[in-house]
Amino acid sequence: MSECSVEDCNKKRKSRGLCDKHYARLLRKGNTDDPVLSGVKRIEGQKFGKLVAIRFSHMRSNGAHWHCECECGGASIVRSALLANGTTKSCGCISKPHGMSYTAEHKAWSGMKERCLNPNNGAYKDYGGRGIKVCDEWLNDFIQFYKDMGPKPERDYSIDREDVDGDYCPNNCRWATPEMQARNRRVKKGSKTGVTGVSARKSGSYAAYIGASGGKNVYLGTHKDFFEALCARKSAENIYFAR
Repeated sequence: MSECSVEDCNKKRKSRGLCDKHYARLLRKGNTDDPVLSGVKRIEGQKFGKLVAIRFSHMRSNGAHWHCECECGGASIVRSALLANGTTKSCGCISKPHGMSYTAEHKAWSGMKERCLNPNNGAYKDYGGRGIKVCDEWLNDFIQFYKDMGPKPERDYSIDREDVDGDYCPNNCRWATPEMQARNRRVKKGSKTGVTGVSARKSGSYAAYIGASGGKNVYLGTHKDFFEALCARKSAENIYFAR
């Protein structure tokens, strides 16, 4: 049987790389007065979310703890298991209350993620289903999204991707009116109008509709002008798909 991993201790190793004396001290005090312990995976310099492991802090009965520095300038001591499984990704700056949970901007951020990540969302097939993603900077950080996008100019503005086949990211997104977005639609194969939710009628008018929960279509009216039908469809998307 090998020796205790604590420096200058020649006693036989029993539990967790420690002799009986130092294992008892570990349970009692939370450390063995020596940071170099058997079985501790060295993670200095590794990055976990916004945190970088700087140095070993101490060992407790639930595992090794590391002193970490955060991108925001903060610091935190974190259990290595929480770093490894992604439970802890920052010093707490990400989860700090921002007081904007009920704002239009937060609703737009949540709706953006729903369209890309939730297969049950009515718009998923046109976003996440087509491979559209939310960039890493925005995915779990509303504050960064708000810093990049700024406040909505007016109530009827919503988030728009200038390249309709590109991802949600700072260099591809803007706040846009329904009219601006209606002009920025991708053309779908097999569609007579080139727009989901707008169909041409024999009379020359255009019908607008949108898919709601339960697989039912909500009729949005018949419009003489194709552009008006586009605007009706886009306004409805802001209501139904941002939930």
